[in-house]
Amino acid sequence: MASQYFALFVTPGSAGSTYNPISFYNLLWKFNQKPYGVEETGFETPEDFQKTLWWYDALPQYMAMPPVFAGSLANLFPPFFIKPNPGHAQEVQAGKVNVPTLYGCGNEDSSIKCNHPYALATKDYVTKDYTYLEANCGHQMLSPSNTDLKKVTDGIISHIVKHSPS
Repeated sequence: MASQYFALFVTPGSAGSTYNPISFYNLLWKFNQKPYGVEETGFETPEDFQKTLWWYDALPQYMAMPPVFAGSLANLFPPFFIKPNPGHAQEVQAGKVNVPTLYGCGNEDSSIKCNHPYALATKDYVTKDYTYLEANCGHQMLSPSNTDLKKVTDGIISHIVKHSPS
């Protein structure tokens, strides 16, 4: 249920619906013109912002898609109505990650649930150095409102420094 929004993100045109002012561009970006204090957003149009959502559907055979349940988030936002469906399993095994990996996790994230056993098992798919970083925050680990922001930024910088060529 926590991943119902995936179905919305892969709906063609979901970033800039002309049918409804509650498009993702308006809801997540336009109404927050300077997210995280950034002066230049880089997203001049809904079509530009749509590209940030494409990664959810970039390699569908490598990603499982959760089912859409009746009455779920995916069915509450017209014109994004998506009929209930069983979702689909991953079709092709993606293989191992062969680069040093920092897995950042907000333990209050209600969408990703990244500190649950199935998510923590990501370390089993990394062949290089793996670092787990858990912060006391939600989905937006780099938000200025995150009380653990220094821990997160220090962890990112430490990971980069540790794995950068000398």
